[in-house]
Amino acid sequence: MIYSSIFCLFGIVFTNVVAEPLPIRRREENATTNRNTFASMTPSKTLAWVPCYGDSLAAELGPVSCARLIAPLDYLNTSFGDVQLAIIKLGASNHTQTTRTVFVNGGGPGGDPIDFITDRGALLRAQVGNDVDLVGIVPRGVGSTFPPITCDATDLASAQRNRDITDSQPGYTDKSLNESYAVGESLELDCDLVTPSLVPYVGTVHVAKDMDYVLQILGQDKLSYLYPGYSYGSILGATYAALFPDKIDRMALDGIVDFNSWYKPEKEPGFDIGDADTALNNFFQFCYDAGPDKCAFWYSSPKEIRDRFFEGDQRFLENPLPIPGFGLLKIPLWRLGVYSALYQPARGFALLASVAAEIYNRAPGRGIKSYLEFVNNVSSPLESPLVDTTTGLKNSPNIVYTIFCSDSGGRAEGTGMSKLEAVFNKYQGVSQYFGGLSSQIEIICLSAGLPAKERFTEKFENIRTSNPILFVGNTADPTTPLRNAFSMSKAFPGSSVLTINGTGHLSYSATQDSECTAEWIVPYFTNGTLPPNATVCKGKQTPFELPTTQL
Repeated sequence: MIYSSIFCLFGIVFTNVVAEPLPIRRREENATTNRNTFASMTPSKTLAWVPCYGDSLAAELGPVSCARLIAPLDYLNTSFGDVQLAIIKLGASNHTQTTRTVFVNGGGPGGDPIDFITDRGALLRAQVGNDVDLVGIVPRGVGSTFPPITCDATDLASAQRNRDITDSQPGYTDKSLNESYAVGESLELDCDLVTPSLVPYVGTVHVAKDMDYVLQILGQDKLSYLYPGYSYGSILGATYAALFPDKIDRMALDGIVDFNSWYKPEKEPGFDIGDADTALNNFFQFCYDAGPDKCAFWYSSPKEIRDRFFEGDQRFLENPLPIPGFGLLKIPLWRLGVYSALYQPARGFALLASVAAEIYNRAPGRGIKSYLEFVNNVSSPLESPLVDTTTGLKNSPNIVYTIFCSDSGGRAEGTGMSKLEAVFNKYQGVSQYFGGLSSQIEIICLSAGLPAKERFTEKFENIRTSNPILFVGNTADPTTPLRNAFSMSKAFPGSSVLTINGTGHLSYSATQDSECTAEWIVPYFTNGTLPPNATVCKGKQTPFELPTTQL
């Protein structure tokens, strides 16, 4: 959830365009190259493109170039200061005067589009073709865009905040609600101490205005936006469409976050985890269908698999599991891992089954070791991996919560224990299993006084764009329920919803072939033809086909 043109494909993850999940093939040196590349450039008020990432996978598809663009910190007061936007471009294979520019966002909040373009360029090309320029703007506070959000003065402080968030997950101790609230207070204090002048200007409205600023410098009238990332991209895309409705060429939003909940301090019940229990139940069914040779947690029926899963979970809640070389594996981190596994069934389900078996038998092995690596490399709405601080913190708690909380409106007055309990119970009413995990975001933001200078406060409705928007959603997305796609579509007259009958976060995770993309999404980007509203694509998933040696 936490979760990107006007020719725009926004999403939380990728539209399915390959026969099976595309592996993330990264160059080991990408993080270092990223910072060094932009650090060596002179910031400019024009787009002074220079070659970059020549050794990346994207360079095999076309010329890759980068620029550092000086943009206003505050578009309402351009004399207030500047930011330096790091921008990357994967050029069209055959560039002409009519070549379109398609903007790409890295999701998040806090995702870096450089990774998407350099590592997944082939996937993006399959969606929009070879005759477009793909442009990614690194969002404010993230990665190589300057200045970065650095609310922690040291790496140790960042690691401690990460632990504080995990350990204070509501629902496990009598103190967890107060501790989560205190995490928000701590975040506010540290951000005010380290980067006070930046935080009010990292909200989604400012990022959307950055996109328009770059669009103007490129000399283009309308935005084309491809968003192959996490659901936050749908908020960024919808925000842009609300600000600049006459500038929309194509916009496909995949993995939809509810706009009206996003910009309010008090969210609607289930705005994020409304389909999470469905996704978990699908795991039990997929495990049973795969059989004992492929699912390590297989039993004689989906119900028995489910019952044993929750039996092991309850025992684990009462007795944390000691892991050699790690320490105690406790229930909050385990449930975060379960939630993360639902994002990517192709790999996550087989791994989840192995870990569930080891936890049920209290016999930690290779599954739990792989699981710990998995949790540290899969973004969730609440906690994402830290990267080398020389490249900025991608999807770190600082960035995730600073952006989310600033868009939510800052601290709520009069927030006592009864209020915190009401928030917790609201999410528990949607999902007993994931409610505590999800409630933590709202609780932290109720205490963090980090409001954005610009944000939406009015109801999001009746926005008529120059060209209609396509919304894409899965029937069992753990963090962006399908209902969001339909509610958002109502706010944009003339738009359409494409439903993927499958499990996972974003359409890419829910179907592993390109038939739906070829039939509906590619034609939409090519000539603007929308699928009939409520069209359903059948998901194609074989989540237990990954060899156990790859777990």
